[in-house]
Amino acid sequence: MLRTNNKQVINQLRIDVLEHFAETAGYERDNGNPTATPLSCLVSQIDYMRYGNRSIYQTALDWVEGGSALVYYNDQRAYLKELLQENDEEAERFSDDKVFRLYCHLTARTMANLYTEFKEGKI
Repeated sequence: MLRTNNKQVINQLRIDVLEHFAETAGYERDNGNPTATPLSCLVSQIDYMRYGNRSIYQTALDWVEGGSALVYYNDQRAYLKELLQENDEEAERFSDDKVFRLYCHLTARTMANLYTEFKEGKI
């Protein structure tokens, strides 16, 4: 099993999050925003949802928990199993709640990191 802070896991999460926003970027380009990219759409989504003193991570977590990514526990479990290279026995020992919380955390952490890197001009 790979750890959640393993470079391979982090890179795959980044790819998967940006692939999710690629559909939004395509829609934006088709509707008058020729410079839309998956990353710019991710940043716009967080900026749109962020209010008060909410952190970037908490805003991203709100987005994931609200059902904007994988919704079903079985899909989340299968995704984490593949991502973390877990065997069936390891993958099945976690409750649906633990799977949901880990999936949401990893996705929100990735979104927050991408957001911060974009705003700081690192990517």
